[in-house]
Amino acid sequence: MISKQSVLDPALGLNEPSGLTLNNDVTALYTVSDDTKAIFRLDLKDRFVVEESFFTGLNDLEGIAISGDGLHLFAV
Repeated sequence: MISKQSVLDPALGLNEPSGLTLNNDVTALYTVSDDTKAIFRLDLKDRFVVEESFFTGLNDLEGIAISGDGLHLFAV
């Protein structure tokens, strides 16, 4: 491990981050939280990109992936 960053941010509702996926151009990570109905986008320096994070209306999200073409996010 070269370095480590904290993903936890209770102020944004990210109390229990679950799953991470790297976007196709390797500039950001997406994560979900099982206690918040949202998908969060983070840059690679652990800063939230609020304008590209969004609510889903789904409960108890645990995992996330991006399609090979980068056009779709899948959350379970």
